[in-house]
Amino acid sequence: MDKNSPKNAYISKPESIADGVVVRMLLEDGVPRMQVVLVIGEYTNFDSISRNRTAIKDLFRFLNSQQGNDLNYKYMDNLYALIQWHEEGISWGKVTTILNYLGFALTLGAYDESQNMGEPATKLGESQDLISDPSFVASFGGVGLMYIFLALRMTLEDFNSWMEQGYECLKEDRFNVDVTLEPFDIDRIKDKVRYFQDCINAGKITIPKDDLFWNPLEHSIYYLILKGYFIKIDKLLDQEGLKGWEKNKPFLQSWVAKISEKWAGSQDPRINEMREILK
Repeated sequence: MDKNSPKNAYISKPESIADGVVVRMLLEDGVPRMQVVLVIGEYTNFDSISRNRTAIKDLFRFLNSQQGNDLNYKYMDNLYALIQWHEEGISWGKVTTILNYLGFALTLGAYDESQNMGEPATKLGESQDLISDPSFVASFGGVGLMYIFLALRMTLEDFNSWMEQGYECLKEDRFNVDVTLEPFDIDRIKDKVRYFQDCINAGKITIPKDDLFWNPLEHSIYYLILKGYFIKIDKLLDQEGLKGWEKNKPFLQSWVAKISEKWAGSQDPRINEMREILK
């Protein structure tokens, strides 16, 4: 391979999902969907690959749940999720606060997983050849948050900058960020959602019938509830006592409780399927 050829893809560190079965996540520049790549090497166990077909399929299904199954709108279904919340009567200001709060918890989840893997976060300047820093997206939290950034037409540089900021705070066991202001702002959310809605109304984007009531952001919230990340981020925010948090804490905690109750008791087939995957 030509060492001077342009590097236009992010490839994650290898992850073993079964004995002799190793995969990597691939994100190509200009291709908005993350792919699962099966690694074939000297330690590959081909019999194990065959025996663990279900585990490989479950990983693929989980990945698709984060970026949307319909190629017509891909990870832009995050914008459709915001439309659903607003149509439930949630103001754009509150929608923005919910999305930022979710972003906090996803950042914490990504950071925790990076520490558990023993891979300290590196500075963006050390990985300019990559689309994104591997430690930022080698996790549910990192991938989920990155797709929200992309749905809002923010850049991978924006994403990296936010993750560096978040990781630096979390290294010091703090999180002094105003939940009403970062990482997303109300004007951007309203603008991108309005354009997305206009595309739906004009028939440029179609929402499949099976996805009309599916909310991928609530899926992320439920996963983070199961992992205890909202409890953890609440403690860090309580330490700082910023006005935005103190004002919105009751609403945000009641919102998380509402999603928990909805998902735990739902008989919706798709929610049931996702619950099984998250067990």
